[in-house]
Amino acid sequence: MTSALVVGRGQSRSLVSALAGLALSFAAAACGGDDGGTCGTAPCGGDVVGNWQASSACIDEAALSMDFLAGVAVSCPDASLGNVSMTPRGTIALTADMMFTTTLAGDSTLDVIFPAACINNASCAQLTTVLQQTIVGTNGITSATCAGSGACTCTFAYTIDTINDFGTWAASGTTLTLTGASGAPEDSPYCVQGSSLHLLEFDSGTMMKVVGDVVLNKQ
Repeated sequence: MTSALVVGRGQSRSLVSALAGLALSFAAAACGGDDGGTCGTAPCGGDVVGNWQASSACIDEAALSMDFLAGVAVSCPDASLGNVSMTPRGTIALTADMMFTTTLAGDSTLDVIFPAACINNASCAQLTTVLQQTIVGTNGITSATCAGSGACTCTFAYTIDTINDFGTWAASGTTLTLTGASGAPEDSPYCVQGSSLHLLEFDSGTMMKVVGDVVLNKQ
């Protein structure tokens, strides 16, 4: 059930959404709190020319929790998310001649709380063993450990694959468009505030609420 979450949030990302959502869930500034607080800033546009270094990220945990619950509702409807942290790393260069190059990746940890009924009353040590044998080493998951009595809180660590790409860019209003080696343009809302570039992600339902924000500092 947990691997479905990781696949759904990780493998489905296109270039720009990966840059903007290095989500998951991706302990840099985790702006979205357990109370479902807001994450990131509003799109504002601005001058993106420069060399930018990834510094922090946030994801709206309420939105992430909804995605998670939708993925496990059938097999474990009472499972829930705990702490989420994400650390982006790498750079993106946007030049005055409208070219870009990027190398970005991210490291993330995610706590999932499994009630005893979901794991057939197995011990947390047993659950750790099962997870290590079945999902560690897949989909970027590097470790899984569980602790608790009855209910188990399992901490998953994973790495979002490095994004290496180059191509052309364009900006219109508050939208940044990157067209990489694949030739398919990808749009992202963005905002330049002082020396910081915010690559944003909207929720997939209304496309109005900011649910992800990767912050890069100008070098």
